Amino acid sequence: MPTISSNSSTASPTISAAPPTCSPSVRENHNRGWFDTRADDRFWFAYGQLYGYYAIMAAAQADFSQVVAERNLGAIWGGTMRQFQSALRIQPAIISNGREDGWIMPSHLATMGFYILRVRSNLVEIRSVLDR
Repeated sequence: MPTISSNSSTASPTISAAPPTCSPSVRENHNRGWFDTRADDRFWFAYGQLYGYYAIMAAAQADFSQVVAERNLGAIWGGTMRQFQSALRIQPAIISNGREDGWIMPSHLATMGFYILRVRSNLVEIRSVLDR
């Protein structure tokens, strides 16, 4: 965490970075399997973003329904909205960060990432149709 110190001989404060409390490999490696404490925060952060994007896309569809119809985007737009809804249906009581191929405790982060990639690929396709 940076510290700010004021030197009386200079008018502006100087900022110096404090040394890290642990090595970078330890700070970045938080995967403790099922009991990853950061998995919950990351999952619900992504969930909140998806919910916001879903609301924006629903409003854009209502506002630009004529453009969606003129460009024949109804099918791809509908598919994108269904994929948003599928992602937002994932509401586990306990967020696990297990293996991607785990059958007892799957990785909810990987599942959410899968839906995000599906939505993103549809948005890229919608953008390419609108660019033409």
